Parts: sequence; structure tokens; C-alpha cells
Amino acid sequence: MEKSHLRRLAELVGVEPSFWDVFGNYYETSDDAVRAILAGMGFDVSSRAATRNACEAYETRRWRTMLPPVAVHRFGRSAPAFVLTIPQALAARPFRWHLECDNGVLFEDELRPQDSALVDVRTVDGIAMARYRVALPDRFAIGYHRLRVEGGGLQGAMALIAAPERCFLPEWYRRGERVFGLGSHLYALRSAANWGVGDFGTLTRFADAAKSLGADFVGIDPLHARLLRQPCVPSPYSPSSRQFLNPLYLDVTAIAEFAEVADGMPDEARIAAKLRDAPYVDYEGVADLKLRVLRALHETFLKLHPRDEPHDARRAAFELFRAEGGEALRRYAIYQGLKNRFANGRWQTWPPEYRRPENAEVQSYAEANPDEIEYHEYLQWLADGQLGEVAEHAHARGMSLGLYGDLAVGVEPTGAEAWANQDVLVGSMRFGAPPDTFSPLGQNWGNPPSHPLTMREQAYAPLVAMLRANMRHLGALRIDHAMALMRLYWIPEGASPRDGAYVKYPMDELLGVLALESTLNSCLVIGEDLGTVPEGFRETMASEGVLSYRVFYFERYPNGLFKRPDRYPEHALSIATTHDLPTVAGHWSGRDLALRRKLKLIDSSKGDDQAARDQERDYLVAALEDQHLLGKDFSDGGAPSGEPDRLVELTLAVERFLARSPSRLMMVNLDDVFLESEQLNLPGTTHEYPNWRRKVSKPVEALSQDPFLREVCSAVADERQGLSATVPDEEDVAGK
Repeated sequence: MEKSHLRRLAELVGVEPSFWDVFGNYYETSDDAVRAILAGMGFDVSSRAATRNACEAYETRRWRTMLPPVAVHRFGRSAPAFVLTIPQALAARPFRWHLECDNGVLFEDELRPQDSALVDVRTVDGIAMARYRVALPDRFAIGYHRLRVEGGGLQGAMALIAAPERCFLPEWYRRGERVFGLGSHLYALRSAANWGVGDFGTLTRFADAAKSLGADFVGIDPLHARLLRQPCVPSPYSPSSRQFLNPLYLDVTAIAEFAEVADGMPDEARIAAKLRDAPYVDYEGVADLKLRVLRALHETFLKLHPRDEPHDARRAAFELFRAEGGEALRRYAIYQGLKNRFANGRWQTWPPEYRRPENAEVQSYAEANPDEIEYHEYLQWLADGQLGEVAEHAHARGMSLGLYGDLAVGVEPTGAEAWANQDVLVGSMRFGAPPDTFSPLGQNWGNPPSHPLTMREQAYAPLVAMLRANMRHLGALRIDHAMALMRLYWIPEGASPRDGAYVKYPMDELLGVLALESTLNSCLVIGEDLGTVPEGFRETMASEGVLSYRVFYFERYPNGLFKRPDRYPEHALSIATTHDLPTVAGHWSGRDLALRRKLKLIDSSKGDDQAARDQERDYLVAALEDQHLLGKDFSDGGAPSGEPDRLVELTLAVERFLARSPSRLMMVNLDDVFLESEQLNLPGTTHEYPNWRRKVSKPVEALSQDPFLREVCSAVADERQGLSATVPDEEDVAGK
């Protein structure tokens, strides 16, 4: 049966008609979901006639342009070429192409389309159109280039992204070395000097401690700019902007201007000490203190380094940063200024003339408030400089990887990125996950998805800027929910997660951009591939040089048995648990179940959850005993408890188990080593639980001398070097 225009249009733009969930259930996308998604993309589907017109217009629009907006060429996979669309009657005429490379090199030549490979023909508006594949010389380097074609009275231009075959892999990685690192969320790190939240100074000391313990990197949460005032959004995975940094991570005392005002801030020092000693991060208190002091530092900067002083080196460095940041930095700063002006309200509630960054009133505001705009740019300059100094320090200490960072998959709909990029982010949609084992009802993560068609029309410029900003100081970057490179589960605003649909993304081209930025920035890439993983996705990512992300508690067979270490993939990072899961101690003691019962997040009336956990613990012990990592009397210790001695033995066994895997990277979480029972984030809660606020129990200054951390790192280093006895290659762990 012929498809309706609604379904045909959905197919053309990548809305998937159905999907299978992890339970084996088949879901068909409803017409209502399709219609809502297409409307969110900007198509008029309000009636059958409108839908037919939208479908026909979209089918023919690529035939109406001489060149596509962008092409991504992968060296080593195919010969370089571009697709040219012209009236077939012009095929014998001479055309000329010009390739302007980003390094200044120019290539050009003449062509006659009829001499190239004919790809397709179609009649549009009564004109016979033809599409040809035109070969290019294989003499240009990787980078972002510009192609122009003219002839037959026509002319067109397109972006040509020339990318390497795969992502960057360091020399030590290509030699087959396996390394490990220590992981923590930066905000949670304690130190003797920070102002209530981990900062870049704390991160430097964390790197020093990690290196002294044999680690080759430190892993941290996303450093993205967040909503700092009401409404405060503490989650690093719901940032205001992924292109810019959180100014609360600034080490205020390390800023040059601070020396000029420090003596006059005794009250601020007392407040900082109180915030530092608190068991949880008080984001509102930290923001009030730090932003007030940072305002004073910027005022001092203006006095010491005025705009009209051309020979001032510090002013010149700042102006260079502003110039390199360009329009994106300016828009971010304007958003911050307007948010302050309108009492931190959502930009969707601002006066209409300020709701779009290109409006004249917005530009007038920026011109009338240069100090305000410069203040927010100044904070980004300082943050970028301090993070760069941490990275340089880590490499100077001999850490082969240095900083391992994280890229959130989405942004707050009320934040700076959503305001600045309204053509790219679809405001009427949210994304999340369909029902799965982690969340049987599905998940709505509350973030607007990127528009796949607009991304391509803009030659992926926002993606390029975001990747570059996040990779420039990192040795490795983890891509949160990497499946978004292939498809994303869209949910119409206000709808249930069950009523969404998957939308495809131009995966091949996105991976090309990722490989190019990874190479240009010498940054290793890890793809977080947990949850509903499409068939073949992991294999594709491995061929792209993107490491898999393997969590100990998830590496199990369908019957619940744990996989042995030698079953882990080589090209991966292995880790015991994550921020959304219970810690090793929390899982063993059942603290997470008790908390979920208390908050009514699970129905435990039948006792199924406790029975399942008891079985998990039996399998866990069996897996560790199989590797001879637990003492013979561990299983005789009775019911699970929080006794420190047993938790110490269990935790050490789990870390050694992971260290035996062939995975090239391994990360040890400080929370697990310090036997924390409370997880950092409890999905499904907001105010009921102090998500993203708990601090690490010990300061970074004490890490290198902590006996158990030293023991864990020493054991992991030995296992990673293959010093322990190997286990016979038998069938995988069975319940004994």
C-alpha cells in the first residue's frame, strides 16, 4: 500500500516508524507523534493538503540547489568528490571549481559534467535535472575547506569537511599500553583552600595526587556553564551551555586581580571557610560569594587594564580571546547580561524583543552595556586560562593522558545555548529513552534535541565549536549517550516517554566531524554506550577509533552472571559504577534500595527487588571468587553488611577484577575507594535527594597518603602490568 504523505515525509527526514525495546516489545510510532515531531522540525502538517505540499517540497528541494550545504570526506575510505546538480541540458558546458583550503592553499580546475559519473536524474518543474559525482584531486589536507562551482550561468558554494579515517589515538595507545586514572566530580572535591566547591586549583592538586599514586589521568564531570542563579540547576548534565565553562570552578585566589583586593575581604574569607566545611555543596551560597568577588575583580581589571591601552599585555591577551570566541562568546555574554537584567527569569518569559539573539533590541542592549558584556567574557577568559594551566601541569608531571572530561548530551531549554541556537535546538521537543531495564516507564531528560536538518544546513558549525571548546585542554573526552550520533529518542513536550519516536541523525558525517576535531586537538574519544544500544553501533564506533564505556555492574549475561575480565573489549574504558548508580558499598549494603523504598521510587511490597539484589550479590561474589580475589572466608561472613573490613576487601576485589580486563583505560572512582554508601545522583528525584551536592569525604591534600587508596592504586597498577597470575580460560562464571 502506498505510504501517506505524512509517513513519506517522516521517512525522508529520519523519523523511524517503529522500534524494539530491550524487553523485546515492538513499538509502532503513532501518527500523533510523527505529526508533532514534523511540526517541531518546522514542517506544516496541519492538514492533509499542507502535509502533501511539505512532502513534495522537501523531496524536490535538493534538486533545486547546485551543491549541498556540506560534504564530509573521509581520507582512506573513498576518493574525494562532490555532487553537482544542474539542468541536464548544461551537462556538456564547461564549469569551473575552486577549492579554498583552510590553510590558504587553492585548488581549481575545469570540468564538463557529462564527463563525470551520472548519479541520478529527475524532472523538476518541467526541467530535466541531473546529478553528477565529480572527482577531486587527493592532494588537500584534513580541515574545513570551501568549494565553489560556477558555469552555465550558475554558481554555488558548499563546505567540504576533510576528515581522517578515525579518531585520534595517542602513541602509547598504539603501542598497546593500558593505563588507569582516578575519577571524581570536580564540584565534589574537597581541598584546604577552595571556596565551597572544587575548583581548578583543587583539580591541579588532584592531578598531583593521582600522578603520585601511579595514575595517568584524572576523570571529571562536565565543566559546562550552568544556570547559577534561581532556578539553580546543579546537574552538570543539564548545562546552560556546552561551549563555555562554569565560572564557579574558578580558583578566585589565583586570579591576578585578586592580589589587589584580598586584604579588603575578611568577611568573604569567613564565608568561604563556612562553605568549604559544609558536607554538601551550597551552590546558591557559592554563587553569591564567588560572583560578588568576581565582579570586584573585573572592576579592578578595567582600572588596571583599560580598553584604550593598546600596549597592555594582559588586556591584549583578553582581547585576543574575545576575538577568537567571536559571535558565540558574545551571544553567551549577552544572554548572561539579559538574564541578570530580567531577574534570572527564563528567556522564554523575557519581553519578546529580547527572545532572539539577532533582534535589534538585543544588539542595542549589548552596545549600551559594554562593561556587563565584558564581565561575562572576562570570566570565560579566566576559566579557559586556568583549565589550560591544569592540563599543562598534568602533562608536565608526566601524565600520559592528563585530563579526562565529559560532554553532556543536551542542555537546559532555558539556558544560553538554547537561546543562542534556536534554529538548531528544537524547543517544542525533549529527548530521553524508551522503556528499558533501568527505567520501565521510559525517561524524559528534559533537554531539547538538535535539529538534524538544520545542523547539516549549517555545515555542523555548532557541533564543531562545541567539540573544539571541550577538547582543547583534554587528553580524552567522554561523549555522554553516544548513540545520539546515530539516533535520538524525541518526545513531544508534555507527552509521556512512551509516546516518543527515534529520529535519525547523519551519523557518518557526524563521526567525520568528531574524528577531525579529535585529531586536530589530539584528544582520545570514549563513547558512553549504555542503555538501548542499536545493533552494530558498538562495532561502528570501534572502527571509528571511539572507545566503548563498560560498567562492571552492567557487564553481565542475560541470566545475570558477570562476564569475566577477559571478556571485556580491548578498545574500551572500564569502570565499576557511575554517578547514576549506587557505589560499590551502596550496592552491597542495599542502601540504594532502602532509599528508593523510602522515596516510593520502587514498590517493594512483594520483595522482588530484595530477592533480585540477593541474587546479584551471589553472582558478584562468585565472579570475584572465580578470579581468586576474595578470601575463602568471605562467603561465610553472613548477611551483607556495611562492616568496613568486608567493604574494603570487596572494593579492592572489584577494582582488581576490572584491572585484569584488556580494556586500555580503567578509572577508579574515589567514592568507591572511600566506601561512600550514598550515590551522587538518584534518578527520578529532584528535591527529595541532594543530587549533585555530596562532597568527597577526604581532601585532595590527603589522597596520596590515604592507605587504602594507595593499596588500590598499587594493586591496579600491578594488575594492569600483568604481574598477577592469570586465570585459566574456562567457561564464564557460573553460580556456584
